Amino acid sequence: MKNFTLIMGFMALTLCATAQQYAYDDLLLDPIAGNVPHVLSAVRLHQPTAEVPASISVLDAQFIKATGVKNIQDLFRYVPGMLVVPEPFDNSDSVVYHGGPALYPKSMEVLIDGRTAYSSGLAAVSWNLLPVAIEEIQRIEIVRGPNSTTYGTNAFQAVVNIITKHPRDTLSEKNINIRMGDNNDHYLQGHIGFNAVGAQWRLTAIDKGTDHLNDNTNERIQCEAQCPNRRDVSHIKLQNFYEIDAKQSFDMSLLYYQGERGATTYGSTTNTINEDHLEAGGRYYFEPSEKHHIKLSSSIYTYNRDQIQTDENLPVGQTDPDIAELYKINPEAAAQIVFGESLGAIDLSDPDQLSIIQRIAIKYTNPLDFIVPVSATSRAETTEVRADIELQDTYAITPNLTVLSGAGFRYDQVQSETYYNGKIKNNSWRFFGNMNWKATDNWSLHAGIMNEKSDIDNSAISFRAAVNYLLSPIESIRVVYSEAAKTPDFLEQYVNWSYKLENIETTSPYVGEYFFRSVLAQDKLETQHNKSFEVGYYGQSQSYNHEWDLRIFHEEITDLIYFFPAITSQKSFQNNDVKFSGFEWQLASKVDTQNTVRYVGAYTKAHAGTEEGLSEEELLAAYSPLSQTISLHTSWSESVNSMISFFWIRNLGAPSADRDQKINTRRLDLNIYGTLENRSIDEVSWAVSVQHDFSSDPYVTYGRAYEQATRFQLELGMNF
Repeated sequence: MKNFTLIMGFMALTLCATAQQYAYDDLLLDPIAGNVPHVLSAVRLHQPTAEVPASISVLDAQFIKATGVKNIQDLFRYVPGMLVVPEPFDNSDSVVYHGGPALYPKSMEVLIDGRTAYSSGLAAVSWNLLPVAIEEIQRIEIVRGPNSTTYGTNAFQAVVNIITKHPRDTLSEKNINIRMGDNNDHYLQGHIGFNAVGAQWRLTAIDKGTDHLNDNTNERIQCEAQCPNRRDVSHIKLQNFYEIDAKQSFDMSLLYYQGERGATTYGSTTNTINEDHLEAGGRYYFEPSEKHHIKLSSSIYTYNRDQIQTDENLPVGQTDPDIAELYKINPEAAAQIVFGESLGAIDLSDPDQLSIIQRIAIKYTNPLDFIVPVSATSRAETTEVRADIELQDTYAITPNLTVLSGAGFRYDQVQSETYYNGKIKNNSWRFFGNMNWKATDNWSLHAGIMNEKSDIDNSAISFRAAVNYLLSPIESIRVVYSEAAKTPDFLEQYVNWSYKLENIETTSPYVGEYFFRSVLAQDKLETQHNKSFEVGYYGQSQSYNHEWDLRIFHEEITDLIYFFPAITSQKSFQNNDVKFSGFEWQLASKVDTQNTVRYVGAYTKAHAGTEEGLSEEELLAAYSPLSQTISLHTSWSESVNSMISFFWIRNLGAPSADRDQKINTRRLDLNIYGTLENRSIDEVSWAVSVQHDFSSDPYVTYGRAYEQATRFQLELGMNF
């Protein structure tokens, strides 16, 4: 973190330089073209919103600034059907759509300028580590519903596409923002735009940290004092854009981030996770003609995760090789021995189990020998490498008929002695195509298909068909049917998890090199499927002061895989299904020249069928039948604005859980912000943010509530 302090200091000095003004007006980044709202993410095409074959939520830069949010995951509280829950086991945040497991949900693709933020090693999105600053976001488009035909297997239920500002748009921007608040929160951000070697550039750096919930002891996850909550992350990113000629251009980015956080100790002394990520990417654009566009994208990254656990009082029996051997044969019996329970699970008719029990009995004639303390360290290291290249071709056969097609190749490699007992490699190919036909002034038709094939997984074919009936250019009814496929990830399919101990100190002669628990993948898992049907209505008023989007949906997910990423897990569960149905709404209204109201929500009904040994509470730990957010943005003057938002999540928890086990969250957020004139600085910005919990429930089942019901943050920014 120290090197980032130097970086931020350097940027503070650099911001004093002058920058060339540059007006930029690119249709692809303009949310309104020809007075008709447009979006980009549904089928990779720039389309009028009324013709899009999907439900989309758009959070633009102005709205994001009004919320006062500094962590991207918190923005999804403003999206219908999305739930944001903190996960105490890993000290991370999870974002789910409709509902799912609370730790590492895996059904949503997250893109930053077209590059996936989905890591392959643990098959998850680290929301707090996303290398993008709130201040550099141009807009976020969320496709609500399966979109695997466009973005592949990870877009199983939804897509989040984070689009940052074009370097040309930020040439004249040089600023620093500082934010401090309760729970030892800090946020330091700066960026500068400049011209160099014929290209436009932006350099951005962030250092942020928080004690987060700052909660008290949680017995279920074995926190002896306070559950570890501290999170720190820093990142730096360099982006550029270069225009070769009128038909050719390219952009590039180079980024690095590092993060550190404490995780649940599970009775051990410490548990710390350190992460770092280095990535480079580029996109080449070529326009042979006005109706033909070609894009070539490529990226490569390396990611390292190092989790260090220390224990000064581990019972030697939990490292005994005989206990570890028994655990692989009969996990329940091994756990009974370790925790001093009645040995009812042992199968004495099995000669292997009987032999192990006899050896254990001889060694621990004196039961106290089983609990002789061991001091040791374990390191769970993971190194990922990914290279990705994709060619996309867009051709307008006629002004009303556009075909988009492409192919991509991805290479993934994960090295981990802890999680995989070595190295795993995978080559995957994807081929996709989308057809969009404006058949008449009133009818717009869409069809799309994606086929993915890899070395280690089955082929996954996804398709979608949709029709939009346009009541006007800004009002339509849509009907969409899609079938999405998702292949098993590395952890589900190939886990071989064991903890090796280092720096061992003990007086016992029975100590072993490994912790007794282990996880080994079993049968080969099959592809998961999601059949989705929706009817939607989108519209805007002629004055563009009012916008609405209504969606009725039904999804049937079959062959759903569940694997809890913990050493206590004994298997992956494949034979699960979930049905989601319900209604979502998204309404925005500019009441007058000063006030804008936004109201979003979802009523969702879920029914799950689980494999024997798996409970609905595990599969759908993060589910709410009713979630709503209402916000009011007020412009008090040219220099003072505010947004007040109320979030209400009702009965969070599995559908069949008792009401007493469910959670109700009611929270109010207030952000007041504005600018001050200054003769020596172009602009001074300020903000005061307050969050208040009206409910004392934690934010997730078995989780935690904020120690402080009311929290404050203060922000000061300088724009040069």
